[in-house]
Amino acid sequence: MPEQNTFVSASAQKQRLLALFERLVPLVDGLADTLRGVLIIGLLLLIWVGVWMAVLKPAIQSVSELNVNQSISVH
Repeated sequence: MPEQNTFVSASAQKQRLLALFERLVPLVDGLADTLRGVLIIGLLLLIWVGVWMAVLKPAIQSVSELNVNQSISVH
């Protein structure tokens, strides 16, 4: 008789765990989607800052220096 009781309680425990798992799956999925979105936005921001520092900032500074040199030579 104790073996049958253990089997029933194990089956009931399995059903409770499955019910808990089914409730947690949407929460974990939503969290994963949010983290994925944050990661993508963070990577895009990191790429933009890299492009800004490596390409655009030196180009802007060289144009700015040209304007300063031209204004000095005019006076």
